[in-house]
Amino acid sequence: MNRYNKTRIANTDLYVITSRGDRFDTLANKFYGDESLWWVISSSNQSLPQNSIFIPQGTQIRIPRNYSLIVKKFINQIF
Repeated sequence: MNRYNKTRIANTDLYVITSRGDRFDTLANKFYGDESLWWVISSSNQSLPQNSIFIPQGTQIRIPRNYSLIVKKFINQIF
């Protein structure tokens, strides 16, 4: 069971094609300034394996720009 909810698509989302060596954590650091938010990108791309931080090269992925709302929703879900 995935502990992170699937995120909703928004008009502000970015779509990128991954390059060699891209990982969820490095992309989170690049786009959010915080590698610990890897799970936001991972859960937004449910078609990718959810048990790894690695992303196949050449894969189009969605990067939510509203990550703070996603984090807030997750925290509210826990507490």
